[in-house]
Amino acid sequence: MTSSTTIPLPPDLVPATSGSAQDAAANSDSINRTMCDLTPTTINGRGSKQPWAQFMPLEAGELEATFTLYHVSSAAHAMYLFLSVVTAGLFALVCYWLPHRWVRMFGRKVNQIDDSAVTAAEIASSGMASGGGVAIVPKSGSMWVGIVNSWGEADIAKVSAETFRGSSANVFGTEPSNDEKQSSSSVLAMLVSFEYRSLRFVWNPAQYRFAILGEWKDGKWTRSGSAGVDSMWALSEGTIAERKQAFGENSVVIAEPSTLHLILFEVISPFTVFQVFSLIIWSVNDYYWYAMAVFLITVISAIMTLRQTKQNIHRLRELGQHAYTVRVLREHKWITLPSESLVPGDLVAINHAVTPELPCDVLLLSGDAVADESMLTGESVPVAKTATANPALVLRDLDLTQPTFPDRVSRFVLFSGTKLIRVRGGHFGHIPADDQEDATTAKDTALGLVVRTGFNTAKGTLIRSMLHPRPHRSEMTRDAFKFLGVLGLFGLVGMVYTLYMYISEGSSAKVIIIRSLDVFTIIIPPALPACLSAGISFALGRLRPRKIFCISPNHINMAGQVRCVVFDKTGTLTEDGLDVLGVQPRDGEFVTQVDQVGDEMVRAMAVCHDVKVLGGETGSGLIGDPLDVKMLEWTRWTVRDSVQHGMQVSSPAVAGKIQEISVVKVYEFAAALRRMAVIVTGIKDDAGMRMYAKGAPESMAEICDQSTIPANYDALVNDFAHRGLRVLAVATRPIKSAELDAGIDTIPRAQMEQGLAFLGFVVFENQLKPGSRVAVETLRDAAIRCLVCTGDNILTAVSVGREARILDPLDRVYVPRVMRSEKGLVWEAHDDATDTLDGGLHALATKTHVTGNAIVLAVTGEAWEYLLEHASPEDMTVALSHGVVFARMAPEQKRSLVEKLRDHYNGTGVAFVGDGANDVSALRAADVGLSLSEAEASIAAPFTSAERDISCVLTLIKEGRAALVTTHSCFKFMAAYSCAQFSSVCLLYAISANLGDFQFLYIDLILVFPLALAMARSEASQTLARRPPADRLLSAPIMFVIVAAIMLQLGMQFFIFFYVRMQSWYTDPEVDPENKIVSCLEGTAVFLLSCFMYMCMAVCFAAGEPYRTNLFKNRVFVSCLAVVLGLTITLANIRVEDVMWFFDLKPLQNGFQWQIVGFAAIYAAMVLLLERAAGPLFDQSGKVGVAQ
Repeated sequence: MTSSTTIPLPPDLVPATSGSAQDAAANSDSINRTMCDLTPTTINGRGSKQPWAQFMPLEAGELEATFTLYHVSSAAHAMYLFLSVVTAGLFALVCYWLPHRWVRMFGRKVNQIDDSAVTAAEIASSGMASGGGVAIVPKSGSMWVGIVNSWGEADIAKVSAETFRGSSANVFGTEPSNDEKQSSSSVLAMLVSFEYRSLRFVWNPAQYRFAILGEWKDGKWTRSGSAGVDSMWALSEGTIAERKQAFGENSVVIAEPSTLHLILFEVISPFTVFQVFSLIIWSVNDYYWYAMAVFLITVISAIMTLRQTKQNIHRLRELGQHAYTVRVLREHKWITLPSESLVPGDLVAINHAVTPELPCDVLLLSGDAVADESMLTGESVPVAKTATANPALVLRDLDLTQPTFPDRVSRFVLFSGTKLIRVRGGHFGHIPADDQEDATTAKDTALGLVVRTGFNTAKGTLIRSMLHPRPHRSEMTRDAFKFLGVLGLFGLVGMVYTLYMYISEGSSAKVIIIRSLDVFTIIIPPALPACLSAGISFALGRLRPRKIFCISPNHINMAGQVRCVVFDKTGTLTEDGLDVLGVQPRDGEFVTQVDQVGDEMVRAMAVCHDVKVLGGETGSGLIGDPLDVKMLEWTRWTVRDSVQHGMQVSSPAVAGKIQEISVVKVYEFAAALRRMAVIVTGIKDDAGMRMYAKGAPESMAEICDQSTIPANYDALVNDFAHRGLRVLAVATRPIKSAELDAGIDTIPRAQMEQGLAFLGFVVFENQLKPGSRVAVETLRDAAIRCLVCTGDNILTAVSVGREARILDPLDRVYVPRVMRSEKGLVWEAHDDATDTLDGGLHALATKTHVTGNAIVLAVTGEAWEYLLEHASPEDMTVALSHGVVFARMAPEQKRSLVEKLRDHYNGTGVAFVGDGANDVSALRAADVGLSLSEAEASIAAPFTSAERDISCVLTLIKEGRAALVTTHSCFKFMAAYSCAQFSSVCLLYAISANLGDFQFLYIDLILVFPLALAMARSEASQTLARRPPADRLLSAPIMFVIVAAIMLQLGMQFFIFFYVRMQSWYTDPEVDPENKIVSCLEGTAVFLLSCFMYMCMAVCFAAGEPYRTNLFKNRVFVSCLAVVLGLTITLANIRVEDVMWFFDLKPLQNGFQWQIVGFAAIYAAMVLLLERAAGPLFDQSGKVGVAQ
C-alpha cells in the first residue's frame, strides 16, 4: 500500500489499497508469462500505439508486478468531485475502497510519459491529447500508476515530479561517457517517481521505464583497477546532495500517522460505514437507546483498535531506530554525521563502541568484524566478516535485488540491523588519516563502503515485510465474505417481504422505507469480522509466553491445517554442536584420543578452518562454524588472530617447544563444492607451503590422488553414515615451487585443489535433541507426515531419521543413483545394492505388496534436480508421496521441495522447521515457516521460537487448530444468531410488531457478544487428534449444522408465535401500521424463546475436544453462561411492572415460561445431536461418508 493520507476527498489523497482478489486475479491473468525473467521489461515502449505497461519482479523475485500508466485530466477530476458532492461523499467512499476502479473510470491509459509534460510544469496546459483511448501524457491533470501483482492485489500510486537537474548516474547508476559529460543528455531535469511497498520507482527517460532505486550501483564501483577503487569515496558535495534527494534519508523508521489520520481510517472502513448507516436507521426508527449503546460500543472498539494500532506502529518504529553518529569521509575529510545522512557511496568508519548496530549495508574495505545476524537470518551463531581484496569484483557480483547475498559475497558485507560483536581495523588505499583517531581507536576501526540505505537495506526488507505482508486470502476468508453475500440476499428477500406487508397495511412511505432498511441491518452482523479474529488474538496471546513469536497473525489458522512437517536436521532435529568422536586414519584403526593421531592429521585438523577469536588476539572466544570450533578444540591447538599477521595456529607445548603455523590463504567453504581449503607456512621440517583441505567424502574423493585412497573408502563412509555419524575427509599436498613463482592468488582454485593425498576421516557424532523423538512420534500419531530435509550425507540423514522415528525400523529405504544413460535414476535399497526398484517409481506399489513392509524413498539433491527436469507428473507424485528423507539439498532445492509439497497438498498444509541459517527460502515458501532462533522477529519465517526444540511445532499446531475451530464456532454462532434475529423481526412484522429497544440491547450486548468472546477463550487441547479440523467455513459439515440449526430455530419461532395465540389467556394486540408494536404476547414469547436458543447455540457450537479443552474448563464461558441464564430466567418470571415496561414485556401465564424453557431444551438437544453427527457423516472433502 503506498504511503499517503487516507482522507477520501479528493482522490489525490487516496492511498493505494488492495482491490478485490477477483479483480486482481483477472488482471493478473493478462500478464504475459513469457516475460517472467528477473529483469524489468517494458511491454510497450516509446512510439507504441498500445497502452504503455511494464513488468517488474520485486521482493527478490517472490512478487511480480505490472505497472500501467493512467492520466486523470482536470475535467475528469472535476467530475469526480461533483459526483462525490451530490452523493454526500458516498461516491468518494466507494472510490476510496476501490481505487483501481476509480483510476480506470476517470483515467486514460497512456503509451509513454512525455518528458515535457512533467519537466515543464510551468508551461500552460495544452489540453487533452486527441485521438483514441491512448495518448501522450498532457501537461495538465495528474498521472497515476495502476499496479497489479502476482499476489492478487490491485493498487494505484500517484506519480510525482520534483526538480532535480543532476546527473542521471546518481539515480540510475549509468556513468556517462566523456562525450556525454558535456551534453545535456546526462543531466536529469526532474525526478518523476512513485512509491510502492515503501520503495521508490523513478522514471528513466532514456529507457522509457521505471527503475527501482534499490538496484542502483555507482558506475565507478564495477570499474576494474585500483584507480576505479580509489575514486569510490571521492564524492563531491553536489553528488552527495543529488543522491540524498534521490535516495532520501537513511532511515527505516516509518512515519507515525496522526491520531486524526487513524481515526479517519477507522471511520471510513466498510464495516464502520455500515454501522453508521445502521445507527441512522435505528435512530429514525426510534431505537434511541439501542443506537446509543451500539454507538458507545463502536467508539470504545475504535479507541481500543486505535490504541493497538498505535502500539504496533510504535513497536515498528522502535525496531527501525538506529540513531547513531558515524565518521564519514566527505571530500577527503573525515566528519561526524548522523547516520540518517548517509548515502550510497559514502566511506564510513566502523567502530563497535561508536556504532554497535549497523545503520546501512556496508561493504568491508579494510579490517574485519564479527556480527550477530540473528535478526535477519535467525542464525544464532555470530558470523565473521572480512575485508575484500578486490572491491570492484565483489561489487560487480552483488545482486542488490536480494535482501541478503550468497556466502561468496556476504562474508564481505555487514548488513543493516546486525549487531557488531567485534571490529578490527586495517589499511586500505590512500585514505586520509582521521585527526580524531588515535592508535587504539584505529586498531578497532574498520572501513566500509555504503552500498544500500533506508528501506533498500536488509533491515529495510524486514520492516517492509511487516508493513506489507503477503496477503493471506484463505478459503476461510473467502467463505466468510461469500456467506455475508448470501445473508445480504436473504436481507433483500426480507426487505421485499417487509415492503409487501407494510404496503398491504397502508403504511406511509417513510415507515415502509425505514422498516425495510431495518431488516437489512439486522441480518448482516457487523461484529462478524471481530468475532472471527478473536480465536487468532487469543492464540497469539497464549503463544507469546511460550516464546513463540509471530509477524503474520493470519498464519495461525494455517498452522491448524498442517498435514506435513519438513524438518531440517542439524540444529533442528539434532543438537547444534557436533562432538569429535574420533579419527579414522588412512592406514590404521579408528582412534578416539588426539594423542593417538598422526602429526600430519592433527595439523590438518588444527589449521583447516576459518575460526575467528574474540577478546583480543589470544582471546578464548572462538567464532565460526560449530564443527570447526569443536575440531580445533579437540586438537588442543590454539589460535591467534590479528590483522597484521593473519591467523596463526600454535600447538601445545611439547618438551618446552611450540609449533606455530601461519595461514596464508583461505579458500572458503563453498556449498557447490562441499569443501574448504587453506594454504599454510611454517610447518616444521617443511620450508615451503602446504595445502590442507577438508570436506564431504564424495567431494574430496574427486580431488585426491586415487593412489592414496584406500579400497575400503566408500565402505567406511557408509558404515559411519549408517550409524548416524558425520564424516569429513581430510587431505593435503605441498605447494609446488612453480605455483609459488606464479603466485598462488593468480591460480584458479580448481587447479590448486588437485592431486591431494588423502589423510583420513574426522568422525563427529551429532546427538539427537532430547525432545525430537517424542515430538515426531506425537506428530505421526496425529497422522501428520514428517520428513527430514538436510544438506548432510544421505545415509547419515537416514540414520537420524530412524533415530527420530521419522522412519520406522522396518521401513525399506531406497536411495537413488543417477545414471548417465537412458535408465536415468536407479533406486537401490540403502543397505542392499542388489535390491532395486526394477520398474522405477512405478514399481513402488508392487514392491510394497510383495515385501509387506512400507517402502520409503531417500532422495539426494542431485536426484531431486533430475526429478524436477525429467519426472512425469505421476512419478513426481510417487516421489512426493513416498519420499521421507531428502539429503544433500542446497537451499534452493529445499525451497523447490516445499513448493512441490504444497502443490501435492493442494496449496496448503506444509510446515517447514529450521534454524533459519540456510533455510530462509524454504521457511518463507512454506505455509507455516517456523524458525528456531533467539531473535523475536526475523524475515526468515512468519513464526520464530526462542525455544530451540521442535516440540514448539506441537504447540503451534495445537494453537492453530484451536484458533481454526474457534473461528468455526464463532462463525456458526454468529450466522445462526443473525438469522434467528432476522426471522424474529420478520415474524413480528406480520402483526406490525417488533422487538423492543432494550430487547435488542439485551440480546446483542448481554447475551450474544459476551458469549461469542467467551467461547473464543477456550484453550487448545493438550493432545493432537488424528483428523484435522475442516479448513473451510462453507464445508459440508459446517453448512449442514448451520442450515439445520436455522431451520429448527425458524420452526421453533413459528411454533411459539402461533402456540401463544392458541392460549386461552391470549389477547390480540392493537395494530397501528404507522407505529410498531413493541409490547405484545407474541413478541414476549418469541423474545424469550430466542434468548434461550442463543444460549443453546453457544453451548452446542462452542466446540471443545478434540481440538480444544473441555468446554466446562473454560471458566469465563461457564460464568458468562450462568449469569445470562439466570438473568433470562428472571426476565421470564418477573412481574415487576417497571422492569416489564423497560424491556417491553407482557406477562405470560404462570407455567408458560417453563414450557418455553422446555422448547429451548428440545432445540438444544436436536442441534447438539446434529453437531455431533455432522463430523462422522461427512468426510474431509465434504462428501457424504460412512460414520467411523
